[in-house]
Amino acid sequence: MQRGEPAQAAQAMQHTFPAPIRGWVLNENLASVPPGAARILDNFAVTTSGIRPRGGRVKHATLGGAVKSLFTYKAGPTSNMFGTTAADIFDITAPADTDVAPVAAASGFTSGLWASQQFGTPGGDFLYAVNGADYAQIYDGTDILPVTAASQSDLGYDALVTDFAVGETVTGGTSGATATVVGINKSSATAGTLRLGAITGGPFQDNEAITSTAGEAVADGASASGSAIAITGVATTDLSHVWSFANRLFFVEGGTLSAWYLPVDSIGGAATEFSLAGIFRQGGSLLFGATWSLDAGDGLDDTCLFISTEGEVAVYRGTNPSSASDWAKVGVYQITKPLGARAIMQAGGDLIVATTRGLFPISQAINMDVAALEMEAVSKAIQPYWQSRAASDSATPWQIMKWPEKNVMIVSQPTGSASKFSCLVANLSNNGWSRYTGWDTQCLAYFVSNGYFGAADGCVYRMEVSGSDNGTPYTCKYLGHHEGLAVPFMQKTALQAQLVFSNATPVAPLAFATSDYSEALQTPPASVAEYGGAVWDVGLWDDAVWDGGTSGMPYVSLWTSIGVTGYSLAPEVQLTFGVSIAPEAELVAFNMTYTAGGLVN
Repeated sequence: MQRGEPAQAAQAMQHTFPAPIRGWVLNENLASVPPGAARILDNFAVTTSGIRPRGGRVKHATLGGAVKSLFTYKAGPTSNMFGTTAADIFDITAPADTDVAPVAAASGFTSGLWASQQFGTPGGDFLYAVNGADYAQIYDGTDILPVTAASQSDLGYDALVTDFAVGETVTGGTSGATATVVGINKSSATAGTLRLGAITGGPFQDNEAITSTAGEAVADGASASGSAIAITGVATTDLSHVWSFANRLFFVEGGTLSAWYLPVDSIGGAATEFSLAGIFRQGGSLLFGATWSLDAGDGLDDTCLFISTEGEVAVYRGTNPSSASDWAKVGVYQITKPLGARAIMQAGGDLIVATTRGLFPISQAINMDVAALEMEAVSKAIQPYWQSRAASDSATPWQIMKWPEKNVMIVSQPTGSASKFSCLVANLSNNGWSRYTGWDTQCLAYFVSNGYFGAADGCVYRMEVSGSDNGTPYTCKYLGHHEGLAVPFMQKTALQAQLVFSNATPVAPLAFATSDYSEALQTPPASVAEYGGAVWDVGLWDDAVWDGGTSGMPYVSLWTSIGVTGYSLAPEVQLTFGVSIAPEAELVAFNMTYTAGGLVN
């Protein structure tokens, strides 16, 4: 160009940001992050070919108090889900009214943080639950029964005036019989069954008044023999964790370095102590145990793990802890402090443990020093965030749930701060992380192919269903990492953006860009318009339009003006949903046109 000639307009260039299939990435240099990563990824789930907006949540049950635990039972065609508060256990398999708490299946507890294990014997399938404060409970497919050191008696009651309490002495007004209440099962608001210890001066008589310090009712029938399931050798109120290994039930005695185990194929009997006091060197107490294998199933190389509160892992091989020839220590290894006894997940034969420093597979922990272990963490892409949340929000145990149908694992992040309600989500195929916000995941459960979480508001919610959070809209947010594009040292102006979706339901996206490492996002867009259809299990079969008239064809948005200038640029996408059915869409790419460093006179 000769002096005096007019400046030439810069040629518009094009760039494609592929969808962040590497997920949420926070551990790489901001100036040189490879493609396919997100700086912010909220309410999207990573797939192998893009990212999809999550579905909403729908209330499944109301418990009337903060939900502490969820656990499940399955035997043949029978499936049950239970939810707990600090005082009660509820059967929430199919609540009659999602807004009204059902009658508690078992009551009178002091802690709702239960650990559970289903265990099959020749006599049937049973579900054990322990919490380290109350009597262990066992579900036999029909009733929830307390497990004490002796057989029990049952006393039905009705015409309840005031509630009884576990630990009280109940007295018969006519018979003069007395007994300690060890369990309470209600069948309605005014009737149920008292589980009793040894009866003195009995039996109790039908229709006599029965009273305790707090309770008052009328006996509904005479007292009769009850559960014969008992454990001796250790008080079941001290048992804080349960797992199975080699056809035995193992338990942790809370606050100690002792484990206890029962005879083979037994749900009761004499428990035998297995002490790890001379094994763990970092102090603390035994937190939980688990089965670990190097193959993908229940094989000959299965080992029994004992993990302490300080992150020490003792590995034993064998089937009989009482036999020196059939039980041997493999080794003791160090990970970092676990985030709770429920913060574990089986991955094939391996075991993944959530700790204060990250999410680690045991197979890696036994092969390297703890200082090098973080480089192999499953959560290494989000380590800064993980470690920050673990430091501030680990008072309530975290939990991991595997959801095969969605091909994800979900990590709860219990917190008392509504502004931080969230859980972490990772794709099981490519380990791409994201975060679901607005969900108060105090505890998790996988039940009949669906995911559930319990919240401090006293409700249990079903995940990834509907297109709103129980009627409230939510926004999915994606911000990519900043790039210098083809001219990293020159100032650039983003002109227009275009989104490529593979979708089956409509979307109403906001497409924009940020510059020079800014993470300030635009005001979220309004929800996509209602697109019909119905919520599965909610819509009427004859009335609902299940496909909603969607095509399932790829969708390319119209070009949208941006007008952002900077030396580096990052794509921004937001989608808001406040509709009746869950979205089915996948963001594949973000196309952008831009100019760089126009020539001047």
